[in-house]
Amino acid sequence: NDVFIVFYSQFYINSILVGEKYYNSKTGVYRIYEKTSSTFIDKKIKITLLQKDLNDIYNKYKELKIPNKKLCMKMKEENEDILIERQILVNSENINDVKECAVKDDEQANIDMITSQLLNLIKTSDEYKKTFPQADWEM
Repeated sequence: NDVFIVFYSQFYINSILVGEKYYNSKTGVYRIYEKTSSTFIDKKIKITLLQKDLNDIYNKYKELKIPNKKLCMKMKEENEDILIERQILVNSENINDVKECAVKDDEQANIDMITSQLLNLIKTSDEYKKTFPQADWEM
């Protein structure tokens, strides 16, 4: 069976949503939304990742032995009102509230590694580079 992965990230400043990223490997849809005082981006493109690359991510996910199908993390900047929420779902498209995720602190590095691997695959795709030639920001 083919593996598919859904990635969803939200970026808040002062409890206001200022950015979102969404990727679904089943549909290939990648969406970036960012709205700040100086920036507005709302783009949707199609990026198809190789099944081999998705399987590599899935194998790393399986090594974590997490009982549910969702990897989540919440990062809050110290002394700042910045919050980043990320979710990675494997073979599921059911994005729910991040509070439902059971992730221990020592798993954060593993989740970050999987997130980085997925985002690197997206960012190095021809479609991404063509659409966002200057983009080197991440959330």
